[in-house]
Amino acid sequence: MIGISLRATDCPNVCRHCWIYGGSTHQRETFPTDVLWEVLDRFEKHKNECFSLGLGNESTYHPHFIEFYERVNKTPNFERIWVIPTNGWGIARDPDVALRMKEVGIESLRFTLYGQEPRHDWFACRKGAYADLITAADRAKAAGIRVSWNIKLDKGNVHEVPAMLAMIDRRDEKYTPFVIEPTGRGSEIQHLALEISDFDRLPEEIKKECKPTDLSNVKCQGCLQSPCFVLAPDLDVHFSIMMSGTFRTSAWSRLGNLKNESILEIAARLEGNEFYQLLISISVQELAEVYAQPGDERFHACYLHRKWLEQHLSEKGIRTDFLKP
Repeated sequence: MIGISLRATDCPNVCRHCWIYGGSTHQRETFPTDVLWEVLDRFEKHKNECFSLGLGNESTYHPHFIEFYERVNKTPNFERIWVIPTNGWGIARDPDVALRMKEVGIESLRFTLYGQEPRHDWFACRKGAYADLITAADRAKAAGIRVSWNIKLDKGNVHEVPAMLAMIDRRDEKYTPFVIEPTGRGSEIQHLALEISDFDRLPEEIKKECKPTDLSNVKCQGCLQSPCFVLAPDLDVHFSIMMSGTFRTSAWSRLGNLKNESILEIAARLEGNEFYQLLISISVQELAEVYAQPGDERFHACYLHRKWLEQHLSEKGIRTDFLKP
């Protein structure tokens, strides 16, 4: 399985914790729709390889996202897409979109909540972002698509958690809580990371699932075991490791270009990439045993991995610029 994020669409939001935009050389650039179809044609020809494809930042922001999902879900060597994380943009703007999504095989949507309406809009950096979520969730549910929620927790919305849970409970939907990690653009809001005392303020049902990081058993949710490739607008192929602080596309992550090479040739270079080898040179738990400090448990494991690895490489005199947000 080769996982590839296609930089084919932008996002109307610029969320304050977003790891996509922090340091990305391509930032908000996308490639034309005709190139998107051309890329899918190339991947489809590799009949013996399975591809897991993502459309880009906010999939429903792309004018042809329905056609994309229909094409992917009909192609034998493309992994079927049945659940989509979304901010609801495209669904909120067209009352027929949710039904069309259902028709092409989308069964579940996952929305992210940063607080009640004023706080959510502030965090997403767009007035109306919360209203779009609710409209999209209502339309998806009416179309027979399951709806669930990610609740992103930080110091600024702890007091709003009961209201968020009440809203989700009224809708009879499920949720998963997450601690916001100060990586990528999120490095600008590190002051909002939960303090240990903030965890004690959370409702009991949240505490069961959302706990401080166990520094004696740190895990990074497989982000190194399953690196994703990124196809940039110029058709450069990069590898991306979320723990590095950004979903960036930079010179250090470039593996090749799809214009004159196959994706299989390019992907095969990953193991020989100098920076990838540095990322996997020592486990996060080994780093924790040396570099963990009191208070680190309030941060997300991926952020801690990057922070500790930067310390480790610096001590060895090895460049760490590729780890910078």
